Amino acid sequence: MRIAVAFTLVVVGCAPTIKPLPRAADELPPLPVEEVSIITTPPPAGEPAGAQPRVTLNASRADVRVLIDALAQIAGVSVVMDRSVRGTVAVRFDNLPAIEALHAVIDAAGLAIERGVEKPWSESVFYQPPVNVNTAPAGVISARFGVSGKLADWIVKSRPVLFITDP
Repeated sequence: MRIAVAFTLVVVGCAPTIKPLPRAADELPPLPVEEVSIITTPPPAGEPAGAQPRVTLNASRADVRVLIDALAQIAGVSVVMDRSVRGTVAVRFDNLPAIEALHAVIDAAGLAIERGVEKPWSESVFYQPPVNVNTAPAGVISARFGVSGKLADWIVKSRPVLFITDP
């Protein structure tokens, strides 16, 4: 005797529902638009003649390189930035001296000012004119190269003598 059993599986309402992924625009607020407003005014009366102009600055998502260059120009200083300086800043200042505004932007960007960079060479290598030991007097040789007067005299006396003849 054989018994056949047939099963019918009926699944109703158990299928997983697939929810669509949320769109990025639905989750995140839109990024603010870059906005920069710089207003300069001359230094107030009564300040010394070399006083810095005043700056009123409102910046939102401003490129830090552009902002530093603009403030350095207003402050009358030279700035050299490394190629790795990147980013944006949001700052707001009201009636601040230009140099202080520049320092504040640099601080807000997480940057640092490096002054007095140590040179790997001595000053004499690039800042003193060359001296030709074949024609210079002993005093110049002694001062330029830091040798004794006796050695400088010996250098001058040991030069070959050139004879120039007219044809």
